[in-house]
Amino acid sequence: MPGNRTSWPDGRQTRKVDQMTIEMLTYQYVAPGNDVLQATLREHDESTDEFLFEHFRLLVQKSESGSTPCGSFREQEAKDLFIKLEKGDNEEFLGAATTFTERLVSEMDLRASAGLLVFARFVDEGPTSTAVLKLDVVSAHAGVLRQIADGSQSLEAVRDVLDSPGKLQKGLVTPDIREDSEIFVSDRLTKASEYFLRAFGVIIDARPVEAVLAVVQVVAQEVPDATVKVISVLPKIESGPLDETLDSLVEKVPELAPKRQAIEDSLREQQRPVRRIDTSAGFKAKIIAGAISITGPAAIVDKSVTWSPNMSQGWKVEIASTGEPKKTYNK
Repeated sequence: MPGNRTSWPDGRQTRKVDQMTIEMLTYQYVAPGNDVLQATLREHDESTDEFLFEHFRLLVQKSESGSTPCGSFREQEAKDLFIKLEKGDNEEFLGAATTFTERLVSEMDLRASAGLLVFARFVDEGPTSTAVLKLDVVSAHAGVLRQIADGSQSLEAVRDVLDSPGKLQKGLVTPDIREDSEIFVSDRLTKASEYFLRAFGVIIDARPVEAVLAVVQVVAQEVPDATVKVISVLPKIESGPLDETLDSLVEKVPELAPKRQAIEDSLREQQRPVRRIDTSAGFKAKIIAGAISITGPAAIVDKSVTWSPNMSQGWKVEIASTGEPKKTYNK
């Protein structure tokens, strides 16, 4: 059941969502420049509940898998509004939904897709959970095949088809039972979806690959000569909180010491802050030489590819390989 918690043998918590009901529901069509109406409670039938529950269930499943970044509030107002969505009475729930809808529409520009902004409070006999879903219109026209009473089938047209469960681009769930996370944010969000995060006052941490790459990029700015060494050392130290990982990194790359605090400050101030480093997360390097590109795991590229001036041709690039190179052609 949604508010109840159980624990895995490794101490990780999970939340049951198999027997739940929607206590409060409101939704409103949103589009750039659209007028926002005062939110009202919406009636909902069993099919609507099943549709929204499946969206909620899949979001919770993702949050408990540990594969998505942690989220936190960038402002107290947004945190207070979510408390009203989760625990407030009817008036507080609807007031918070109206405020968030106004904030969202004000952040939308012509690149933002129109859709349905849904606020739902899910309950059982335990604590409540709140989901905010922006269901985008993914198809203006579609067809459905329906079974009718005599056993035959009929084709029916439907308009303005919304995101199906599992395909949702923009969704939030509170509370987030993960350690160090206040709110779960759908991990399908892209850079173009930053308006959604701003509207709800949320910050999400950098994903593992983004975090490791950010470390290398900041080092390249602060201590350029140490960049290659950092790339080779990172996979050899333990993953962990940012400060602990940087301490281990400085032990192995002492030339970082004078800039250690500046590096940490820069990483924490990223648009998607770095709070934890997964040193096993690999990233690639790309070398461009005229019309030729060489791409591969960063540590291997740094170790295997060298270049030097060539008096007759400009530059000479050399690749060291343990296996015999092969050539293929493609378009």
